[in-house]
Amino acid sequence: MLNKDENLAKAKSFIEMAEKGYKKGLSMSKKSFSRFDKIRESNELMKNAANHFRLAKDWKNAASAFLKSVEMEKAMNNSVSWTYREAATMQIKYDKLAAVKSLELRAEALCAERQIILAAEAKEQIGKIYEDEKEYLLAAKSYNEAYELYEMTDLIVPVFRFDLLLTVAELKVAAEASKQNITEALRIYENVISQYEEAKQDPEQIYQRAITLHLANNDIDAANDAIQKYVSLNMNWKSREKSPIAFLVKAFQEKDTQKVSDGFWALWKTQWKKPFEDWSTVVLNKIKAHLGKVTMGEAYVSER
Repeated sequence: MLNKDENLAKAKSFIEMAEKGYKKGLSMSKKSFSRFDKIRESNELMKNAANHFRLAKDWKNAASAFLKSVEMEKAMNNSVSWTYREAATMQIKYDKLAAVKSLELRAEALCAERQIILAAEAKEQIGKIYEDEKEYLLAAKSYNEAYELYEMTDLIVPVFRFDLLLTVAELKVAAEASKQNITEALRIYENVISQYEEAKQDPEQIYQRAITLHLANNDIDAANDAIQKYVSLNMNWKSREKSPIAFLVKAFQEKDTQKVSDGFWALWKTQWKKPFEDWSTVVLNKIKAHLGKVTMGEAYVSER
């Protein structure tokens, strides 16, 4: 087993041979079989270099070698999606935004190859990177693109894929609880609720999120209407008076700030994870602002 210095030396040697061979291959006639063989041989050397850089944990040079391999793959009209994935795997260790670029190119290549599900998964990866960086609007865009790609397939989009849409809704509001973002989130909730009903799945929690956002919009009538819709859908649901969401709505009507906070956390305390953590904070602040108890933009300390 080679040590770090030995792996780096091997990698640099392979890089030198690969670049020299690739340059020679490009100089040959495009009709020559030798051209293809020379470029293929150079590409293998470049990938060997990338793997030795990987073993030496030199992530940046490993990514660079994989991207050079992409260039060689293109010269042979080969698929480049796998190599972009390898480059992104290296880049994410030192520059997540660089990894996003490689994953975008991977998704583009996969779409061209009609590997739509894999392209959707690449978009999901991008969304996760942006989400971890708290770039919520960019994450929402990527997750939405992933969902649209899943819809392009001949497969029926299973209910769990709607989690992507729910995440899009939450990310938009977590980024900013503006009326536009809340309205877009409510539109997504309506879409997902209808799909859940068609699939015979219980949309109770989605109704609860929608009702909570109606309060953030200061629309008590819409909140009560949503409760009634769910009651008509599920006659076995526990009574309005005893449910946490009904408690929250009633507290809002009574303009009781403490009860609003109590009701809110009774609903959402089990969802305490990003982006829901930030969603919870901005939504509760928005609701309390309508009661005149909070200045928008003020940091809220949770009362969990």
